[in-house]
Amino acid sequence: MDDNLLETHVERFNAAVRSGDYEPMLAAFAPDAEMAFEGTPAGPFTGRDAIAAAYAAMPPTDEVRLLGRVREEDGATVADYAWAADGVRAGRMLLSARHGLITRLVVTFEPPLLRPLTDADVAVVERLWQLYSHDMSEVRGTLPNQEGLYKPGRLATYLSSPDDVDGYLIWHRDAPAGFVFVSGLSGELRHMGDFFVVRAARRQGVGNMVVAELFARYPGSWEIGFQGNNRGAPEFWRRVVSAAVETDWREERRPVPDKPHIPDDHFILFTLTES
Repeated sequence: MDDNLLETHVERFNAAVRSGDYEPMLAAFAPDAEMAFEGTPAGPFTGRDAIAAAYAAMPPTDEVRLLGRVREEDGATVADYAWAADGVRAGRMLLSARHGLITRLVVTFEPPLLRPLTDADVAVVERLWQLYSHDMSEVRGTLPNQEGLYKPGRLATYLSSPDDVDGYLIWHRDAPAGFVFVSGLSGELRHMGDFFVVRAARRQGVGNMVVAELFARYPGSWEIGFQGNNRGAPEFWRRVVSAAVETDWREERRPVPDKPHIPDDHFILFTLTES
């Protein structure tokens, strides 16, 4: 995997968008390279000359930002990307290379992963919250009430605080597959609120993509809390934060207010600079 080649391609692409000169970027393509698009009616374009003609006919007007970590999938170097204008995940870039030249570049345009909550979504989130509460009951030791339902916890506070909280449904395969809340919008410190992905969508990179998109949308100081005994959560949050800021973060433990019998919560603190 050559993650540097993908990052360098994006740098050359952005420079070309600013200057209008695509020659340095095109020089990194092999003579018989292919550029393809998925989710939009364009291409494929085969050969460096055809790729050059496509850029000349339809020059992009916005720069690209890579989101999250660069990874390998089926022999290709892959990263999620966003258009710089909005910072919202737009899809993936998949690059294959030979002898330091790009042999195939696929750019996907995908439906939004995160959809802002609306009043029409409240019932959906309430049902997903029950699944989330069931998952967390293993950590918190909570039981449902006499009707078989878990308490809504912080959900009502999230929904009633639009000036301080942004809420999103997480979509996967055209289905609501979770939710996430970001609070602290009225202050200087962002807080990752409750975060849930249904079991069928786990271990597929969904959580990583959600976090990368949120980090792109909300630069500044952050705090992410989690329970140390919540299986998988410590490793997940340390990994995604490290992907964003490398080692420039710290972790601290704090007692749970009014609950001395519960193990301390863990908090990761870091700052995201604006791209």
